Amino acid sequence: MSISVPEPQTGEDAEPVDSGKSARKPWRRRAICAVTAALGLCVVWFVANRVLAPGSSVRVYELGVGSAGESPFKGTLRIAAYNIAHGRGLAKTNWQVGKKESQLQRLRAIGQFLRREKIDIAILNEVDFDSFWTSHVDQARVIAQEAGFPYWAEQRNVDAAIPLASLRWGNAVLSRYPIAECRMVDFPARARWIKVVAGHKRGLLCKVKLTGPLAIQVLAVHLDHVSESVRIDSVERIDALRARIALPMILAGDFNSTPREFPKAHPDANGRTAMSCLLAKGAYRTAPTGKAEKSDLTFPSTDPKSVIDWILIPKNWQVLAKSVPASTLSDHNPVIMDVRMSGQ
Repeated sequence: MSISVPEPQTGEDAEPVDSGKSARKPWRRRAICAVTAALGLCVVWFVANRVLAPGSSVRVYELGVGSAGESPFKGTLRIAAYNIAHGRGLAKTNWQVGKKESQLQRLRAIGQFLRREKIDIAILNEVDFDSFWTSHVDQARVIAQEAGFPYWAEQRNVDAAIPLASLRWGNAVLSRYPIAECRMVDFPARARWIKVVAGHKRGLLCKVKLTGPLAIQVLAVHLDHVSESVRIDSVERIDALRARIALPMILAGDFNSTPREFPKAHPDANGRTAMSCLLAKGAYRTAPTGKAEKSDLTFPSTDPKSVIDWILIPKNWQVLAKSVPASTLSDHNPVIMDVRMSGQ
């Protein structure tokens, strides 16, 4: 039996070899490996950041020599609540904040406003501390330095990061009086995945020393912007906190809620709003409490239609004055309240 061995093809009968195709395959593999490695790094970085986030959720700062210094306490406080909307001014989204210098100009303008108004304690919402869309600027620091606040505290509601990009923003308390201690106050999340993936709206509780042994608690509040039921659950936690602490407590910030008889109220299925529930506790004093006038409306700043930004004080304190200055530095107008402590 004979076996025929095929002759090697030569000349025109030879099958061409695609050397370019062979050369491209290693590059494709390398590209796929590089992309996979980059994605893996992002996932590991993101997860590690989320695991470590609770440890850096609250920070307290003090300016060095050259700050405006403390104001002597005389029994009254001038308080401001201001949702600064990431310092984007009237832009519709955080992707339209403009160049870094224009961002800084708006932040400095907010600081100058607080300085002109002679604010003692400012509660700020939607403050970026290290976010890529606002050039990783610590907005609380810029505003505090411009306004001359010697002390401030930061609390992150959202803390998410991958290599070269991060989103870290939340609440800040700026004070002319020493901030002795701070902690985060957890509110219910609308969904568990929101809490796990990036974070959700919460509160910042600060003990502020006014003079000698006299101190108060200040709670910076930013409640969920979607669900009134979640907001109601949040204010129940706030009031339970008030009942546990010995010091008088000021609540201030963007509650995203208004009494049910006020314009643009969004009651739950039982006809309740978070602000109505909170005021019904009888432990707080605020303004307005009756009919909301045009001058009371805080949002949106270009054509205000609702009161969702509030300052609440203990019921035995006095409201001396309250105003809502018009502003184009945010989509919210600030709220300013002059108050007198009981016994002062």
